Amino acid sequence: MFNFVLCDDNQNILSRLSSMLDNIFIKYKFDAKVIFSSTDTDKLLEFISNNKVDVIFLDINLKSNKNRLTNC
Repeated sequence: MFNFVLCDDNQNILSRLSSMLDNIFIKYKFDAKVIFSSTDTDKLLEFISNNKVDVIFLDINLKSNKNRLTNC
């Protein structure tokens, strides 16, 4: 099982991406699922610190969060 995590600063895009990935996983019978999605980088960092994650889709404005993300 591949665990996917999504983070985008746009909730609409985040929802569409999650739905698209779920459909691809079902259609092609991939053993994968989106286990977490958020628009909040702090919640993302907390989640990946405490859970097994295989793939992260990250699309955020790094200007405001650059120091926080590079220190991970």
